Amino acid sequence: MPCAQEVAEDAEALILKHFTTWDADASGTIDKSELATIMYKISSSMSEREIDKLLAVIDKNQDGLIDFKEFVGWLTDREADRTVGNDGWIEKFDIHALMRPMFNVFDRNKDGLIRRSELKECSQILGNSLSIHPASTSDCLVLDWKELPNKEEVNFQDFVDWQVKHLQKSGIPNNQLPTLMEELCESMQIIFDIDQLNQKGVENSKVHEALADSVRKVADATRRIYTKKLSSLQHVEEEVAVVHEPVWVNPPTLNDMHLLARVCAMRCGIRLLNFQEEGAIEPAVDRSHKRPSFSGSHRPGQSGRRPSRGPSLGMANRRLSVRSELRLAIGQINLCIPDLGSRMTARNRPWLAKVTRQRMDTEKNCMIEDVLIYTLDRETTKWYVHEDEDKNYFEKMWKSLPPALQLFAILEAQALFGELSWFGAKGAMEAAEREGLLSEEAAEKYIEHMEAKAEDHIRDIRTDAEIKQMDIEEAAMEYLEEHVKVSAVEILAVLCDLRLVEVPDDVWKQILDADRSSGY
Repeated sequence: MPCAQEVAEDAEALILKHFTTWDADASGTIDKSELATIMYKISSSMSEREIDKLLAVIDKNQDGLIDFKEFVGWLTDREADRTVGNDGWIEKFDIHALMRPMFNVFDRNKDGLIRRSELKECSQILGNSLSIHPASTSDCLVLDWKELPNKEEVNFQDFVDWQVKHLQKSGIPNNQLPTLMEELCESMQIIFDIDQLNQKGVENSKVHEALADSVRKVADATRRIYTKKLSSLQHVEEEVAVVHEPVWVNPPTLNDMHLLARVCAMRCGIRLLNFQEEGAIEPAVDRSHKRPSFSGSHRPGQSGRRPSRGPSLGMANRRLSVRSELRLAIGQINLCIPDLGSRMTARNRPWLAKVTRQRMDTEKNCMIEDVLIYTLDRETTKWYVHEDEDKNYFEKMWKSLPPALQLFAILEAQALFGELSWFGAKGAMEAAEREGLLSEEAAEKYIEHMEAKAEDHIRDIRTDAEIKQMDIEEAAMEYLEEHVKVSAVEILAVLCDLRLVEVPDDVWKQILDADRSSGY
């Protein structure tokens, strides 16, 4: 049975073969004329518009050329409607048609829905098959068959969404999926059929041989379908080696982030008295006026809501007026994460902050972005700036975090490990979208949920006569903008309540333990 690395290499070799065929001039990229040549083989009546449309789909950076990374991305995009056939030509691809036979296998009683018991039964067969035929190294699959959709009944679209979510991370090209899915479904059905024969008392050597062969085929097809992309496997051992448990321990405080703001300012020759803003470095607002928090959710394991402090409304115009100027002059704190490569104990582990700063390049007459990495030394409680070579180290530490902690790290950085205004909360959603940790749809649902909660609150505190005279949506927005302060924990809790993200129990424990120990 091949190991994960070999499976991923085989999958990428198939993609490279097609890429080399399309890249007629061996330039390392596919231009529009080379793409047109392939498309004209399908139909001589292919229009210029259709060619441009396909080029736009594959060419993610819109430079007019398709590089190998973009080609891999297209051939492993399960939501694409076209792909490269085994003959090297373009053919239609339909993930729904591809998933229907597998859905039918999982739907044991053929009622059009997959019950949780049916999901567990089929997933157990897949998991057991992989255990009986392990790879020479540990499996690196995009899907853990113990993690099932959190529903009692799964319809066909739910099933497709579940599979696509994980298959997007797999390296198998789309043109290989039909054969592998067919083999997987046939082998699973044989296992079920043999099980029924065994229940009837039919046992002989041929039945046992057929069962053993089917189990082997299920394991092989599963591994080839669900193994991660080669690029994702190249850093697996390195990343796993640096991860310590627990991860999110003794994070920076609001005061630590204020100190970082001053350090950044001093580096730019600017002296600050007190700076604080969601993810950006700018003058702090008056937090002496207290208002109730409005998260729309309770934290897991806690009852009631924590009181929070709202902004001084008289400072709002001043804050907006200095925002862009100071961001350009000093910088923006994008992320702050634990240094998992440190050999220190979790309590004393340093933290790394990524700060970006826009500045004018006078030679090129354009704005360029500087990226600086700072380390918080827990013994001295001081921040130290690093040189350019540490950017790669920061990215390595970032990739070592599980996705749920990556999302939480973005929210905390935007809040400077404090609280976010409604404007800041929406900015945090956008930052999470840019990192691919939150879909646009999920961000919109969070915002809609909070707006609905605000409208409910307005209706609770106003009379019917007052409500009739106001624009309830506008009043809700005004309430959010002027009164609401939310923490990263509260935002994450709402996202979980709405089932927009999944946070493992061990990650929640780390987050809540750290939040309680901070005493905020």
